[in-house]
Amino acid sequence: MQITSPDNEPVSHGFDEIFNLISINASISRIGDLLGQKVGVSGPQWAILTILETMNGGCGISVKDVASKMCVDPSFVSSQTRTLQAEGLIKRKQSRDDRRIVILSLTDDCRERMKQASKQRDRLQALVHAELGEVLIAELADGISALEKKMRKVAIIAELNID
Repeated sequence: MQITSPDNEPVSHGFDEIFNLISINASISRIGDLLGQKVGVSGPQWAILTILETMNGGCGISVKDVASKMCVDPSFVSSQTRTLQAEGLIKRKQSRDDRRIVILSLTDDCRERMKQASKQRDRLQALVHAELGEVLIAELADGISALEKKMRKVAIIAELNID
């Protein structure tokens, strides 16, 4: 069966690239699960901790910004961060400028617990960079960023057009 576009034109490519991205996502998720185990958290919780560690110089960011980075609903981040807070891994505080905004940051204990896993994460990233080279990594980053922005728009269009 041949796949066609809305104009009944044959679509000869595109799906392989999508399935490759799905496979890459699965690999990244698996690595996140393994690194999270080293800290005693789930893969998605590891992703939250990594975002807090690496964005804004580790000085803290809002629940909304974490959710945006992860492409999830802010309520998911809120529930996960409450668990992480109860485990003493993150601090939650209200923004001084807007009390509706919750700012998240890592505790010193969390930073200590993450050291070894973060070193392993950095080594794994270095392997990828060494294999592909910095020029290709930069080109991929630009292409993936453009694709991500377009796919967010397409998802909104799909939501509006679904019966």
